[in-house]
Amino acid sequence: MARHSESPSIATEKPSIEQNENVDALPKSEQIRRIDADATAEGISLDSFAHLNEKKILRKMDLRLIPILAVLYLMSFLDRGNIGNAKIEGLVEDLNMTGAFVPSAEIL
Repeated sequence: MARHSESPSIATEKPSIEQNENVDALPKSEQIRRIDADATAEGISLDSFAHLNEKKILRKMDLRLIPILAVLYLMSFLDRGNIGNAKIEGLVEDLNMTGAFVPSAEIL
């Protein structure tokens, strides 16, 4: 009976981003999976992310976040203006708001 000192190793893992030069040809879900796997691996360093284009990532984040933040800022501005107008038109007296209720309504 012969004993094998080592069992044959089977490479089941896909190559990481560093090993694959044409990452853009992969589907988005595969790109994300590979980036997540590389980001959580042991011994990860900044060199592992050297292939990523920082300007492209920041531009993508800006295009997604800035319109949403602009709309939220506009809504906040309009809301503050409307509260001031309502106070001038007599909302406080109509609702019998006194003392602590007036500032809390302005915060909302």
